[in-house]
Amino acid sequence: MSEQVATMASSMPAWAFLVPFAAGVLAFFGRWLGARLTQFLAVAAPLIVTLLGLEMARRVVDGAVLTGWGNELRVDGLSVLLVLTIGIVGTLTALYSVRYVKQPGLLTRVGAAASGVANRSATRSKNCASVVAVSISRSASVSNAST
Repeated sequence: MSEQVATMASSMPAWAFLVPFAAGVLAFFGRWLGARLTQFLAVAAPLIVTLLGLEMARRVVDGAVLTGWGNELRVDGLSVLLVLTIGIVGTLTALYSVRYVKQPGLLTRVGAAASGVANRSATRSKNCASVVAVSISRSASVSNAST
């Protein structure tokens, strides 16, 4: 006896991937945008992913499986747990890195240039986007295999 799972079309799974990816692309051009905007992007992207994860968690706890991009992205309980973990750890890491980079003389002692800050912020955001995408796509492949 199989039980039907309610699926709900949503754009949130796509946004959980696109927000950090877009922030990473913008932070890559940080030398033209300025350090403050780059730092803001580095903190805002994982924070938005965390907020999206909380909203997705609320909907999944209510019993829905979120789908996006046709039926290519499927978000269940495990996917939400991974998105929340990635978002929270990414937010805390970005907050710490902004404080760490502001310490006077630290970048010159380590040998990093100011443009390296933008490149690290871009890398963090792109890594966050790829981990979110992999966790959601793995969940979709497991869900598709079980049907």
